[in-house]
Amino acid sequence: MSNQRFEIDLKENALDSITRALESFQDFRDRKEKMELKQTIMHLHHGVELLLKQILVQKSEYLIFEDLRDTTKKQLLASETNTGIFFLEKPPKTVTFEEAINRVMAFIKTGPRLDRDSRDLLLRLSRFRNQLEHYAITADEEEVVDLLTKIRSLLKDFFEPHVGRIKQVAFGKRMRQTWHKVVVEARMAKRIEQEMIDVAMRFNGQTVPGALLNVAGKMRLPVCMAERQTSVVGIKSRADLVCMSGKTPWFINFKYKAEEWTLHPLGVQSGMGLGKVWLVVHSEVDSSVREVARSLSEYQPQKSQILHA
Repeated sequence: MSNQRFEIDLKENALDSITRALESFQDFRDRKEKMELKQTIMHLHHGVELLLKQILVQKSEYLIFEDLRDTTKKQLLASETNTGIFFLEKPPKTVTFEEAINRVMAFIKTGPRLDRDSRDLLLRLSRFRNQLEHYAITADEEEVVDLLTKIRSLLKDFFEPHVGRIKQVAFGKRMRQTWHKVVVEARMAKRIEQEMIDVAMRFNGQTVPGALLNVAGKMRLPVCMAERQTSVVGIKSRADLVCMSGKTPWFINFKYKAEEWTLHPLGVQSGMGLGKVWLVVHSEVDSSVREVARSLSEYQPQKSQILHA
């Protein structure tokens, strides 16, 4: 197989995967089938990986191989048998996603550079993809939207100048409306969630009607006077805000909207018994979501348990 054909295959397969990622996301929006969120991330990760390897191939096709000595032996065998190297019974291994990132950072010196922030974003995508593939976790819609939005910028600002045709295919007329919806929703969710965090930062032990947080009677708010943090008294948490009610931590999570699968990671966090876990949602919460929240609350030990929606 010629180098020219190999490059075309990499690029076309990459663009096809990115297009499929957007189609899966749109399918999720149309049918609310949560597996489509997983497919969005799987296709997006695959497309980005192939684009990274495309950039390496344009520099030198050998940069995509994991072990150059093994590749040399197999290239000699391929030449002797008049076979493409990838058609051998045991073709050489190509680099991992993470190593492709490292090699692009190390060897691609012309055009836009892949900086540390972009590397961290791609590694976040890779971690999320691995969690979805190998562990029993569900994709969170807001996290998928956030990743799509940030990868969108990287596709336009970094990959397009190096590879080309990305704007034509992945941002063409057919995909434009989906991208627009993703960007608008991401901006809205970020703004509203920050507004909710700003309100919570004013909590200072006040007594308020419990109805504000979906509980009966009156309740005393925690103290959230410190800067936004992810840990308190040695306890690590993925919560958006950690506050204190006496000696009890409140792990408060803010969402623009919530689906049933949004609650399960919070239920696990609640089950650790480290404090009270709250989910504050801006949009109207469906009755089925409230039922899941109640069942998770009842399942946890009474002392450290409560998850509200």
